[in-house]
Amino acid sequence: MKKRIFSLITVFAMIVSIVYSAITIEAMQNRVWVTNNQQEDITTIEKGTGEWQDIKIDATVGKFAPRDTDLQINPGTILSIPVSGNELGANIILNLSGGSCEVVVDNQTYTNSSNKVTIPVTNTSDTMVDVTFKIQSYISSIELSYTQPEAEYPGVPEGIEASDKEYYFNTLDSLKDENGNVQENANLEGVKGSYDDILVDARNGKFNIQVDQNRVAINEGTTIYVPVTTDSKGVSLVIAGTIDGSTPIDLTVDGKVANSNSNIALTVDDTKYVTVTFNSKAYVSMIKVDYGSDSGYGVPEVTAKDKSWDFTGTSSVTRPDLQFEKGEFDGIQIDASTSKFAPRENDTQINGGTILYLPIAADSEIALTVSGNNYNNLDVEFNGQPISIGAETVFKADETSYLPLTFTGTGSCYLDGIVIDYSSDNASVSHTVRVGTSSLANYSSIQSALDNEVSSAATPLIIELENGVYNEKISVNQPNVTLKSISGNSDDVIIQSNYYSSNTFDDEGNFVPQDEKDVGTDQSGTIIVGPKGTNFSMYNITVENTYNTKDNTGKDQQTPAVALCINADKVLVNKCKIIGRQDTLYVKGPNNRIYFKDTYIEGTVDFIFGNADAYFEQCNLHMAYFNGKDNGYYTAPNTNEDNQGLVFNQCRLTADSRVEDVSLGRPWQNECYTESIRVDGSTLVTYFDPDIPNPNYKNIGSATTFIDCYMTDQIQNERWNVWTRKHVNGSTVNVTYEDTVEFIEYNSMDLDGNLLSPDDYDIVLGKMEHVDSKTTLEEILNKMRIGNGLGQWLPEIIPDDNPGIVTPPEQTTDDENQAGNNQSSSSTSTSQSVKTGDTAQITILVAGTIIALCGIFVTSKRRSKI
Repeated sequence: MKKRIFSLITVFAMIVSIVYSAITIEAMQNRVWVTNNQQEDITTIEKGTGEWQDIKIDATVGKFAPRDTDLQINPGTILSIPVSGNELGANIILNLSGGSCEVVVDNQTYTNSSNKVTIPVTNTSDTMVDVTFKIQSYISSIELSYTQPEAEYPGVPEGIEASDKEYYFNTLDSLKDENGNVQENANLEGVKGSYDDILVDARNGKFNIQVDQNRVAINEGTTIYVPVTTDSKGVSLVIAGTIDGSTPIDLTVDGKVANSNSNIALTVDDTKYVTVTFNSKAYVSMIKVDYGSDSGYGVPEVTAKDKSWDFTGTSSVTRPDLQFEKGEFDGIQIDASTSKFAPRENDTQINGGTILYLPIAADSEIALTVSGNNYNNLDVEFNGQPISIGAETVFKADETSYLPLTFTGTGSCYLDGIVIDYSSDNASVSHTVRVGTSSLANYSSIQSALDNEVSSAATPLIIELENGVYNEKISVNQPNVTLKSISGNSDDVIIQSNYYSSNTFDDEGNFVPQDEKDVGTDQSGTIIVGPKGTNFSMYNITVENTYNTKDNTGKDQQTPAVALCINADKVLVNKCKIIGRQDTLYVKGPNNRIYFKDTYIEGTVDFIFGNADAYFEQCNLHMAYFNGKDNGYYTAPNTNEDNQGLVFNQCRLTADSRVEDVSLGRPWQNECYTESIRVDGSTLVTYFDPDIPNPNYKNIGSATTFIDCYMTDQIQNERWNVWTRKHVNGSTVNVTYEDTVEFIEYNSMDLDGNLLSPDDYDIVLGKMEHVDSKTTLEEILNKMRIGNGLGQWLPEIIPDDNPGIVTPPEQTTDDENQAGNNQSSSSTSTSQSVKTGDTAQITILVAGTIIALCGIFVTSKRRSKI
């Protein structure tokens, strides 16, 4: 029974509590009493007490008399007004119809100001406030107003849509104080306010619109709140401006350090204000909220047809010069409203903060290549994914749209071209021209043909060469060009020149040419395939730099002189001869893929070098002799750490009998930290630390791999060499940063096919292993993006009757050393066409069999350009 009674009491208490809470909530509402005789239940009270609408009236010594328009209250009357507890307090307001009023509350006297008496109440619990009237007063109404908590600042914005929005500072109409008053003085200082729908907290700073300069000056300590909402494709913020005309603004965006003039990725899970605090004085010209799903340019009128853009001075379409504005270039929409898009002769300067919106048609597989130089290591993203300049990026587009190519960071990137390759656009019509001296020839020089003919993925150019010696220096600067000899014999067509590099520099490190032929290593090539030369192929041709092979053959005259320089992706060199001495073959560009098949390469020092991914299959590398030099290096890679570098499969390495010290290679630019001085035109090391990489050569990891190769026994016991420099004390020091060098031999053999053992050598830098060559090669080629599959490539090589592998010539022993005139010939074959392209349905026969014995190499392509 007791338990039942207790339960009932508990339930009753809960009900009372709920009811009391409801009453309290109701009582917390603001209230107004209109005091005249028109109100219900209001009556005159004199020399007595009463109650009206919860107000208790004590008129024992006074009078409470409603009239037509007001209430007469005589001195001595006490009104007890109900006030609910409120931590923020409340105000009782007596509104007068006229005259004066004086009251006392808690021993505090209050008089009217104008026509009202305001009585502050600070109780935290429910109470009755006694208001004693001291003089006769006429009250038209009584108000009870509770102080409300200040709204959370900045709160949550309303009506925000995922549409790009830009704020410019060229008007004062949008600048208001926190009460909504337009600030015609152009300034918010020490107060809150807004500009458009951006909230401004300048209580500790300043926000000054400078209309004449289309900008706002913002002092340190100012915080702005920019409204944003969610977007499945991401939201970014750009604040365009500087501290002093060039220095980016130091910002804090949602608690993270950021800078102006860059795309600041935002984390937006719901509609909100982004908090931007200025940590220094700044001048801002524009603020932009960029939603990934809204390019702002609609749907481009574009079809799935291969397209290339020329960003150099040779472009047939005028490039706009833009700074802090938008524009258009051949269908590409350019947003340089926070940065710069500046055409130059050989490229276009793209500053950090620029966005290029590329018109992309829907297709199941699209390849994008952005070429140029990213010296300042800007972050480059395509449609939100990081990409590398020069590397092919493969993607899918479900719908036709503009997709953003963004450049973020400090400094500039220099573009020379963009290529879009659609897998569905698989038809092409090649055109062929002939070069030579016969009446059938269209041109007498190769360069004339290149300069006057147009080549593209849709219209590849094939240049057929008649037999002869072509004394030319050739530049290939358009895609899908094929050079081929008509005879099919590399000895019948020789392209030669004699440009070189003296490697002469002044004390400031500037190159000093010695004559008109002294053009520097990378410009000395007899043939130079530039970045625009994607899908270049060369078939059955000899390319030679004669500077040290036929000319300048005396002792101490050897110097860099390139025969072939390739700085393009997806390049094929098949059944050719590349002849020089120092620096014969330059494979350039860390993301470029270059394929050499059945090709003879001859040189002395570092004669295959560079940072491209280059694959050599069944090639012959011959180390020649140069007067006074009894040593040489087959390779000198300066590979990027993440790349595979130079890879040789089933190749044959030979050397002139007079070369006594033969090395597989040395790591170019893979250096440790050094300090040096210039003395008499030479650079001498004063200090070096082998445990610290050289900051001038970041990300270098020199890589050379030999797989199933046949090697002369003239190769030194150490197999490889370190990179050395001269010390100021006269000694030669090892400056190699060895941690990132990747030199390796898999299954190396002597020239008779006998497997070599690492136990027989004192190997320096590299290593020698016995492995399953087929599996190893497949893994390496996959990393090089050579082979089958999405984003990979392998050239199609049409078989011919030429046996391919060429043997080294017997080099003359006289001082002239004219190796170029002593190459063995190979059999003549019928002319065949050569094409290159991406592959996805391809059969690749890799390592394991010597295909050259039958003279056939068979592949098929992902798509064929017919």
